[in-house]
Amino acid sequence: MAKTSPSSKTSRTESRAITGKKGKVFLEKKDAALALGTSIAEIQEEKSKVKAEKRHHTTTSSSGGDAARKNVPLSSKKRLKQAKAALLAEKSRVKKEKAKQKKQARVQTKEASFPSIGKKVPGTGASLPKRVSFA
Repeated sequence: MAKTSPSSKTSRTESRAITGKKGKVFLEKKDAALALGTSIAEIQEEKSKVKAEKRHHTTTSSSGGDAARKNVPLSSKKRLKQAKAALLAEKSRVKKEKAKQKKQARVQTKEASFPSIGKKVPGTGASLPKRVSFA
């Protein structure tokens, strides 16, 4: 390996051109970097203010009251969703009623078929022994 003299800058630039590497560039003035940082901060601040105003505008308009909301005509998709929600609510209510009726019917038939199981005899105060069935 042959050493190159430190004074030959052309060999360094030629080797950078061959390898594709770029040399380091330092800022001569720190004011430029500060100005760049300040401008970026101002742009970000403006963007955040715009977003906050949009959010504030939508919240104040949507909380205008129910009367204003009722007068606005609904789109077909919203009406369809409302109708589906109403149908599902009705369906679940009917299903609960049916389940309640079935449960009441089961309890009534059990009481009718085994009236004395686990109940106390009125005269003695003692209960009858429970029956056990093996399947």
